[in-house]
Amino acid sequence: AIKGVTFAPSPPRMSNGGGKNLMDASNDAGMSEDELRSTLKDVRSELAQARMDLSAEKAIRKRKEKNLVKLAKQLNARSTTVEDKAQQLTALETRYEGTKKELDELTIRHEKATRGHHEEITDQQTKQRELSRQHDSRTAELTVEHGRQAEELRRQVLQSKLDADKLRMQIAQMQMAAEPQCADKVVDRTLRESMATTSSSSSRASASSGIVFLAAGLLLIPLLAYVASSSDAMCAPCSPGTKLGGSIFVGEAPWWAPGPSKSAAFSLLCADRTRARIEWSGGSGMSKLLVANADAEVPGSKQAILLEKKAIRATIDGREIRATMSDSGKAQNILAPWRKEA
Repeated sequence: AIKGVTFAPSPPRMSNGGGKNLMDASNDAGMSEDELRSTLKDVRSELAQARMDLSAEKAIRKRKEKNLVKLAKQLNARSTTVEDKAQQLTALETRYEGTKKELDELTIRHEKATRGHHEEITDQQTKQRELSRQHDSRTAELTVEHGRQAEELRRQVLQSKLDADKLRMQIAQMQMAAEPQCADKVVDRTLRESMATTSSSSSRASASSGIVFLAAGLLLIPLLAYVASSSDAMCAPCSPGTKLGGSIFVGEAPWWAPGPSKSAAFSLLCADRTRARIEWSGGSGMSKLLVANADAEVPGSKQAILLEKKAIRATIDGREIRATMSDSGKAQNILAPWRKEA
């Protein structure tokens, strides 16, 4: 017997024909010897056949019993496997329930924390917007106030520079009155001092610097008129009496105005003339003297050249240029291209 499975032997089977012959043999006692022999032979044949059938039946039964034992073992193994799987399934269900419960708790805590964080972020955003508004408002106020103060300081600086230029003009007038022969040096020094004071100002006041340059030049107009013999000298590219020799020289009209305001000053005082630019190559021997239109569209072009001459040295006056042509002292007086036509 195998666990859960039992087997019972079945009774041997007998063929119907054999039983009948045996009964007939017992009933036919008065048969002859040949008949008995024939009958006995038949009985023996049937018995041999019955034995063969019994052996075959036993083999079949034995094979079936083996199959049944094998099947019973498989059923028992599967039964054990099913029980194990059932236990594993129960354990997994228990674990699933625990995990689901833990997940639900975590979800609840996360949602609660998220709501808290959202409220905190919303509150911080509100505070940040308020602080940003206050900062922008304060920045705008400071910008306006800074602009007002900067403008006031620029005006004060400009006024101080104008006052300083007036004082320089007064000092220069007194110095020229005391030493008329040094008037050109006084004017040159006064202009350099005014330009140095103006150029040292901050780059943020560039607009005011231009005004100061122009104002300084305008304040010195009386000094220039005092020094220059005529308006031609005032509109020249170099100061009257400038001597050109071995050094390179470049000048642009009007000679007394600072670089950034030359064009504006010339347009204001010398609008009826050609604004000239003078260049002297310098060096030993003959030097090249070139006078050109400073406002020409193509500087250096033939249309822009007003005068071109070679000389050993030259002296520039208001209305003429005295050029020394040789070492012997031979000179030539040339009318200045920037003079006003009669």
